[in-house]
Amino acid sequence: MRMTTFRITPRGTFSLAEAALFGFGHRAESRFDGTMRLAFCLDDLSAQVGVALTGSGGDIVGEISGLPPGGDVEAVRAQVARIASLDHDATGCERVAAADPAVAPVLAAAPGLRPVLWAASGRVTEDNGKAA
Repeated sequence: MRMTTFRITPRGTFSLAEAALFGFGHRAESRFDGTMRLAFCLDDLSAQVGVALTGSGGDIVGEISGLPPGGDVEAVRAQVARIASLDHDATGCERVAAADPAVAPVLAAAPGLRPVLWAASGRVTEDNGKAA
C-alpha cells in the first residue's frame, strides 16, 4: 500500500472547516480538528482509497492512503476536487453576494462553504455497464 500527496489550489473562497462540518462525513462533530477525512471507491472502480485533506498556505493538501502501485494520483485529485466542489472557479461568489441581498446572508452564514458532493461520478463505464 502506497501513500502519496497532491495539492489543490482553490479558485475563490473556500473553507475546509465548513466542508468538513457540512454533515457529509463528520455527522456528529461540532468542531474541526484541521483534517477532512474521506474514503471512497475510485471512479473506475479499480480501488478504494482514503484521503486526508488539510490546508496549507491557501492550498488544500490531500494525503492518499491505499492507492495501489501504478494508481493514478491525478484521478484521485480530480475526484476529490469534484467532491469538495473545488473543480470550479468560485471567484464570482463575493460579487454575487454584494449584488444580491438574498444571497449575501446565505454566504455569510457559512463563509467559504461549497456544496460537498458524493464520491461517485454517476458515470456508466463501457466495460461493465455499472455506475461508477
